[in-house]
Order: sequence, then C-alpha cells, then structure tokens
Amino acid sequence: MVTTKKVILVLCLTLASCDQGDGILAGYRAVEVDDGSVMLVRGQFAAIPPHVAKYRLLDHYIIGLRKEPFDPETMTGKLGYFIINTNNNEIMQGLTQDDLINSLSELGLEFDDLLFP
Repeated sequence: MVTTKKVILVLCLTLASCDQGDGILAGYRAVEVDDGSVMLVRGQFAAIPPHVAKYRLLDHYIIGLRKEPFDPETMTGKLGYFIINTNNNEIMQGLTQDDLINSLSELGLEFDDLLFP
C-alpha cells in the first residue's frame, strides 16, 4: 500500500531528478521526469503530478488531461481533466469530459474539439 510519506518522497525525488522544464504561463512549467512522463510544477511544488498526457492554454487557464501511468505504483493525485486558474492558482482535478465542458462554460469559455484532438 502506498503511504503519504512514500508519495511525498517520490515527488521530492522526482522534482530533484527532472529537467528544468518549459515555461507555460504565470510561473508554471511542464517538466519531464525520468520515466518520460510530464508533470506541471509551480516553483518547487507539483501542481499536477506526473502523467500529464496533454495540456493547452486558454486565456489565463491551463487545461489538461492526466492519464493512468504504466506502473500503478507511481500513481498519485486524481486522473482525468484538470483546470488551473493561473490568476489565483486554483486547481480543479479529476474532471470528466462533461465536468470539463460545464466548468469551462461556468468560466465563460467554450470547449472546442480542437482543444484536445
């Protein structure tokens, strides 16, 4: 069973062993970790843990999708779509596609099939 201490240790080691990443927006970076997966970080903290399959910028939001890792032992956080508001750093995770569409609508944004082809 994965304990909280193990998860924290893995995230700390992951941050220490990953590249500097590509800047996205408002201090967030996409960082590739040793197993080739991508995580989103802000400063030294994991905003979205590894296994980010894709992400896009829409206005001042980072919208993306986390998929299940090949090794379930490395799983942390919630799978599904996520939205990061870069103005206030609020993060919504574990969204279904319907949840994402509704959340974007509430934010005054539209879901577009081109967002996630």
